Amino acid sequence: MRPFLRSPLSVAAALWLLAACGVAPSAQAPHSLAPAALADRSARYQNPVLGSDFADPCVLRAADGRYYAYATQGPAAGGFQNIACLRSDDLVHWTRLPDALPTKPAWAHGTQNFWAPHVIARDGRYLMYFAAQSDKPFDGHDFAMGLGVATSAKPEGPFEPLPTPITVEADFSAIDAFVMEDPANGKPYMFWGSGFKPLRARELTDDGLAFAPGSRAKSLLDPRDKPLEHLIEGSWIQRHGKYFYLYYSGDNCCTGDMAYAVMVARSTSLFGPYERRENEDGTAAPIMRANERWRAPGHNAVVTDGGGTDWLVYYAVDARQPTMPGSKDLRRCLMIDKLRYVDGWPNVEGGSPSQAAQVAPKI
Repeated sequence: MRPFLRSPLSVAAALWLLAACGVAPSAQAPHSLAPAALADRSARYQNPVLGSDFADPCVLRAADGRYYAYATQGPAAGGFQNIACLRSDDLVHWTRLPDALPTKPAWAHGTQNFWAPHVIARDGRYLMYFAAQSDKPFDGHDFAMGLGVATSAKPEGPFEPLPTPITVEADFSAIDAFVMEDPANGKPYMFWGSGFKPLRARELTDDGLAFAPGSRAKSLLDPRDKPLEHLIEGSWIQRHGKYFYLYYSGDNCCTGDMAYAVMVARSTSLFGPYERRENEDGTAAPIMRANERWRAPGHNAVVTDGGGTDWLVYYAVDARQPTMPGSKDLRRCLMIDKLRYVDGWPNVEGGSPSQAAQVAPKI
């Protein structure tokens, strides 16, 4: 996730947002958000599953059996939420919940850039990792993003942020955190990166709240001078069979002639080396890229449904209505598509966002 123009949400835009979500203007949170089509609870769905802005999604299946989705700061009825949160029983029908991070951390209390949350369950509580713009310059750079963490007893929050960040870096290289345990030893590791730098990993303390003393960052995948990979970001790792699959996105998500897609690399070790999925000419072979309706699909999560099938959860910009009415903010809709594994690689049928009705995830 990178900067884009943000303007106040107009009354007209707020009313349009409510209508797009199937919510009456007088409704109170939590709001029920019906998909854009096939709103009946049948065994089929049609993209988008959420027609309002919901960028950089993370999806967690919590202890209560429900799915929780979290997104970058964006518009909601009446204004903006620092971290948007949804809940669903089936990955198709979503209910909007209150702001998951209603209190800003002390190190970023005066800024408005809260990006790409990632939530995990650990030691009987929930940890939310997020990127935010530091109130203070860093290393001579007025714009500096940091990665922070917040805790909650419930998956929907409210999450309470720690007063200090895990790390702050110049520009926007410290963004897009993803955290998982090393299956070999159970230790948590954070994966992150953008700002034209490599995707990196570093060990966390056992409680997941800071970098482990003495640990060092390890580069996993470098950007390169090839289409879609000048800048790479949005790490998500999913283990399937003998491989760890590192999903990532690149490279222009948000401005001008957007060129953004989901790519993947694989390794038999969590820390690599990672082999990219490539075309014969050595360029990246995306598993998800734009079509005539949906632009700039990317920054994905992967979630497993009740039947054991993996689903790609991501956002895309609707070419027919790319911005929120009355605003320059992009309308990045929430999308899902089924993953299939062919010859050792994950694939999405057609290689781009589905437009027709699809068989829905199993509950």
